[in-house]
Amino acid sequence: MSPTISKNTEELEKIITTLRTDREFHMNAIAEIDATFACFGILPDSGSNKKRGSSKGSSVSTRKPAPKKGKKQAGKLPLNPQFVDWWENEERSTADIAKALGISKTAIYNFKNRHQRPGPATRLKISQLSNGKVPADSWLGASPIKASAAFKKQERKRKRKRKRGINDSDDVVQ
Repeated sequence: MSPTISKNTEELEKIITTLRTDREFHMNAIAEIDATFACFGILPDSGSNKKRGSSKGSSVSTRKPAPKKGKKQAGKLPLNPQFVDWWENEERSTADIAKALGISKTAIYNFKNRHQRPGPATRLKISQLSNGKVPADSWLGASPIKASAAFKKQERKRKRKRKRGINDSDDVVQ
């Protein structure tokens, strides 16, 4: 054996011996603590599933944490199969397509995964870039959740106008 390997081996053996000695010391200290607890009538917990932490009267809340904020997963937009087919068969990379459209790669993935829909200008650019394989009006399928929310918002506006005495048809005060 070379001198450096034997030196390293000796060093490791010293460290292991020290760790074993320290472990024995800590085990003895834990035994003394358990004996002290036993004198006061406190029995050590033997690995039960008892919850640790604050008691009922403490000021720390034990409620469930609030859900994380972010995208709602329940209301995915309708799939645009023409876009997905074109994008998967396109020879250009996603970065090149995004650059040509003037948007981020993330936006393209969001279009594919139904998290977002492109705006009117981007729809037109996609249609031109795909040579008509993805028509601009192919994106117009309305999300039922967003459509109902928009309808409710419009209905609230109408009610407020009626309360103020404004006619919907010509916006003239009566």
